[in-house]
Amino acid sequence: MPEVRPPMETSRPSLSPVALTALIWLAAVLLTVPPALGQPVYELLQGPDDHTRLARIRAFLDGAGWFDDRLYRIDPPDGAVLHWSRLPDLLPAGMIAVLTPVAGAGGAALAAAIATPLIMLGALLAALVWALRPILPGQGGAAAALVMAGMPPVREVLPGSLDHHAWMMLAAALGVGMVVHVACDSAPRRAAAVGGLGLGVGVVVTGETLIALAAVCAATGVLWLWRGRAVVAPLRVFASVLGLTGLALLPVAHPPGAWLAAPCDRFGVVYLGALAGVAAIWWAAPALANRFRAHWGVRLCAGAAVSVVVAATLAALFPHCRGGAMSGVPADQWETWLGHAAGMEPLWRKDPANVVALAGAPAVAFLVGVWGVWRAPGGGLRPALLLMVAAGILATLQSARAANLAAVLSVAPLAWFLVAVLQACERRLHGAWRALGAVAATLIIAAGPLVLALGLAARTGGQSASGTCEDARIRAALASVPDTHAPGLMVAPIFTGPYILTASRHSVLGAQYHRNVAGNRAAHAVLAAPDAPAARRAVERHGVDYIAVCMKGNPLAGAFAEALTRGAVPSWLARVSSADAGPYRIYAVTTPRNDDGIGAVRRGKWWTRQDSNLRPSVPETDALSG
Repeated sequence: MPEVRPPMETSRPSLSPVALTALIWLAAVLLTVPPALGQPVYELLQGPDDHTRLARIRAFLDGAGWFDDRLYRIDPPDGAVLHWSRLPDLLPAGMIAVLTPVAGAGGAALAAAIATPLIMLGALLAALVWALRPILPGQGGAAAALVMAGMPPVREVLPGSLDHHAWMMLAAALGVGMVVHVACDSAPRRAAAVGGLGLGVGVVVTGETLIALAAVCAATGVLWLWRGRAVVAPLRVFASVLGLTGLALLPVAHPPGAWLAAPCDRFGVVYLGALAGVAAIWWAAPALANRFRAHWGVRLCAGAAVSVVVAATLAALFPHCRGGAMSGVPADQWETWLGHAAGMEPLWRKDPANVVALAGAPAVAFLVGVWGVWRAPGGGLRPALLLMVAAGILATLQSARAANLAAVLSVAPLAWFLVAVLQACERRLHGAWRALGAVAATLIIAAGPLVLALGLAARTGGQSASGTCEDARIRAALASVPDTHAPGLMVAPIFTGPYILTASRHSVLGAQYHRNVAGNRAAHAVLAAPDAPAARRAVERHGVDYIAVCMKGNPLAGAFAEALTRGAVPSWLARVSSADAGPYRIYAVTTPRNDDGIGAVRRGKWWTRQDSNLRPSVPETDALSG
């Protein structure tokens, strides 16, 4: 039987769920667009990946090929290879191409950085309303949009975010919708096709969507244990569409000569094998179970047996990926930067404010799910939703970057709980107390974790931005360098790399991308040098023109960089940035370096690589100046 639904609303809705969701989206637009319009693009972009994404889009518009994954200003002349999909580039690239003749390069980039995430926000809210329509009738469907809008990870779909996270959040929402619709017999085959298509595209865009896919597969397994043959047909539709979507998009992800390549960190035959494995499970496990007695225990054993066979087959075919997406990253990269990346940190290494912001809503959703399962498991939907929330929490415990997926997977229990509380207020309260109770319940459930996180952050305090090594603040030092100093190759703390690319015409050796192993090692050799002579040898070896350090401390630096912060500057360096230009100092190498035959490009000269298709007609810094 379908899942037990919350009581029907006792009052006639004045607006449809679509209209209410549109109002929520419009409120987000009105709250975020005016402040964004007053900022340059550099300040609007939220994080390093957003800066690099815009740099990549600019390169694409200036002639880079669809399959050109290199950014030549990172570790030139060969450049750094990124593992990103081109699909998220299309929408902002189209906007920039259309608007540049009208608004100029800066105005077009600003418009794309504002509009792209808001379009994705609208798609995400619409997907969540569709996902919960079978269990939240009437105006209750908008509760999903309210809950999502109050979660901290919603910043991934607000102005300044150009990264791929919005795509995997949308894919997760469509997967949740598929589970709900199949459980409630609400056009299950159509919903299954939508879920398969959404998750398939999400996996092509980023391998992080595999977390959402695993959670959805676990939930569908629960539905099959509860309901047996009633859900097999739609789940086979889901699995088939999932696999066919990946197969159809393989030529979009790789050129013909690389179709059989097996990367672990991006879509290819490894991820396609995982999608095919899901299809194999849903075609083979029910067939195996039907040979025996139709009992949930038989289904559990059949599903487990087929899943083990599929997992063993994938492990045998792709042994190099057994350690996960980062299995090919050398150990020294974890020690020198990857282990210090904020997104890769486990949850328990975060401060209390971040723990609440990242895991507060999923934790509440889990408790609500436990309460719901205890009250009435129904047709398996509530245990399925609970399992998805648990999967999101476990992923976040291991890596904080999974928090956005955990948030999407938590929307259903929280929205259901919000509707139930609002209906209780309507039944038990009267007059002004009813309205006050409804407002209080909405604020507490939808935005309680966010408010608590902000309160904890304010209580703990900390240094102001002017006194910290905030990566984006290197722009002030770069802007203070006189124009007489030509663009060159710069070594700086690794997490500032993307900001240097978008704030200047300099190239960088290091940037926090795990495929840039040679460049990251070269940059670390300079900054982590034990003394000035060792640093000078590394500078000469790699053709470095500039060195940047933060005067407030460099956690991954060695004695040489620390000496620079104390004013011990060797004779072969000269400060070129202004002393009052924020916490960063930039030094120019003043003595000739050995010419290694690579030429000016190796030392970062601006777009002089003759065989490169990346010579933009508009300097990137002009496009980012706003």
